[in-house]
Amino acid sequence: MTALVPTNPAAARRRQTEQWREVLIEGLIRACGLSAIAFVFGIFFFVFREGAGQL
Repeated sequence: MTALVPTNPAAARRRQTEQWREVLIEGLIRACGLSAIAFVFGIFFFVFREGAGQL
């Protein structure tokens, strides 16, 4: 079975644009996820640091 390859240059350009757009969106989602995790760890760090004197 062979993959479908667009022979139209405009279709090929559109597919390449879609691939770049997908890569950009995936990178943005990954960055948002990692920053959310970092913020949660930052909150825990702050709470434990401030509460360490009470333990």
